[in-house]
This record gives sequence, structure tokens and C-alpha cells, in this order.
Amino acid sequence: MFELVKTIFKGSQARAADRVRDHYAVDLLEQKVREADQDQASAKQTLASLIMRERNEARALQAVQKRIEDLETRVKEALDAEKGELARDGAIAIADLENEAETRSRTVGSLQEKVSRMRLSIEKPNRRIVELKQGMIEAKSLDAEHAAQRRMHRSIGNGTNIRDAEALITATRTATAKGLSLPKI
Repeated sequence: MFELVKTIFKGSQARAADRVRDHYAVDLLEQKVREADQDQASAKQTLASLIMRERNEARALQAVQKRIEDLETRVKEALDAEKGELARDGAIAIADLENEAETRSRTVGSLQEKVSRMRLSIEKPNRRIVELKQGMIEAKSLDAEHAAQRRMHRSIGNGTNIRDAEALITATRTATAKGLSLPKI
């Protein structure tokens, strides 16, 4: 017996939840689309941050490469001037800068891959959000139409004005058919 009551209660709860969900479907849809938009905006901010980091690293890499080129020119000049110790110090500095350039180059490559992946991961949900917004517009239109039909049915279907008008038309037709004068309104 207890199991039966428990099952009936669960069924009642499920029907009530369905009615609430159906009643507030458009509101729920709007909220879910808002949340998806917020998530998308957050992802776009992350993408913008990655792009800025990639650009900064690329600029830093270019600066290191220019310093290497400049040092290489100076080392050649030092060798031509037979300044061996200065050329050796320059060569050591070039080696350090080349190591830095290699590290920065890997970082730039990694960031470029992340930016590409992030763009792809943003693009697909963005299309889905646009589709959801279109669906939401359709749902709002249907909801407004159903609400208007419900109001119309309430006012027309149960309205005393319509019954009174129908009664007057019937009375008018009857009076006209019998050759009587029309009732005064």
C-alpha cells in the first residue's frame, strides 16, 4: 500500500513539474540562452587574452632576433678588428639569445595552436546559440499566439455579449419573419 501511495505521489510530482516547465518554457529558454551567451562571452575573453599573449610573445621573439642580428654584425666587426675577447663575449651572448629565441618560438607556436583550437571551439557553439535565439523567437511567437487565442476563446466562448447579440439577431429574424416590428434596444 505504501509503495502505491509513493508511486502516485511521484507521478503527481512529475506531472506538476511538467506543467510548470511547459508554463514557463519560454522563460526557461530565454534564461538558458542568456547563460549560453555569458559562457560564450567568457570564452571570447579567454580567446582575446590568448591572442594578446601570442602577439606579445611574437613581438618579443622579433626583438630577440633583431638583437641577435645586431650582435652578429658587431661580432664580425670585432673579428675584423682582431678583438678576439670582445668577439668571444658577443658569441656567448648570441648563443644565450638563440636559446631564448628558440624558447620564445616554441611558446609562440604553442599559443598559435591554442588560439586556433579556441577559435574553432567558439565558432560551433556560436552557430548553435544563433539557432537557439531563432528558436526562442519562434517559441515567443507561438506563446503569444496561444495566449491571444486563449483570451479570444475566453471572451468569445463564454461572453454574455455574444449570447445577447445572438439572441437579438434571432429575435430580429423571428420578428421580421412574422411581420412584426423590431424590438427596441
